[in-house]
Amino acid sequence: MEKDSAALVFQLQTLDKKRLVSKIGDIESHYLDKINEIIKKLLKIQQIN
Repeated sequence: MEKDSAALVFQLQTLDKKRLVSKIGDIESHYLDKINEIIKKLLKIQQIN
């Protein structure tokens, strides 16, 4: 992202893709991995191996 940004993982929402008008940026993969890890812990999701 070009500007400092925050992921509000405690304020999860579902959105229909039709409501997304335009892409505002990309997130680096290591940040996305960390966000996914936190969300999985919040939702108590376990990975099945």
